[in-house]
Amino acid sequence: MKKLLLILLCLPFIGFGQINFKEVKQENDCHMCPGKLVVQKNNLSDTLILGSWGRFPNYELIKSGNKEYLFVESNYLSGGIVESSIMLFSTDETNFLENIFTTGFLSEEFKYKGDENYSFEQIIRDFQYIEIIDNYVSIDIDTSVWLGSDINEKTTLKSKGSKKLSFLIKRIE
Repeated sequence: MKKLLLILLCLPFIGFGQINFKEVKQENDCHMCPGKLVVQKNNLSDTLILGSWGRFPNYELIKSGNKEYLFVESNYLSGGIVESSIMLFSTDETNFLENIFTTGFLSEEFKYKGDENYSFEQIIRDFQYIEIIDNYVSIDIDTSVWLGSDINEKTTLKSKGSKKLSFLIKRIE
């Protein structure tokens, strides 16, 4: 009987501080129709509206020290260019889901040369890794440049490399 009473007393604390997600797919799945993500922590609840085609973009929880952040990576195709955004949201109770960092970059683009072979240069930037240390966020991005032609459909790697970018994030009190 004492064990049952102890279990019943501890049950409310099992989910304390846990963050729950619920993706809400929109009925409209048009190119510019965002998806929704309902985020809940304890008695707090809010909805992020991001993405396209009625779907919410990729997301995950990232821990740094004793803090936890919601990381969102979103891509958007517009005019043959893929635009990517990386966002961090606070999960702290004092500023729940406040956007504390956003950066964007072109993750795929074409540059046509206008010659008789319809030659182009394709640039692909691929986000690889994110790390949060103190008030800085570090991002690794791999870049490759391809040369090709619409006539022979063969592409050749021109160059590739990676770089690490560091940004100061919004201070959270």
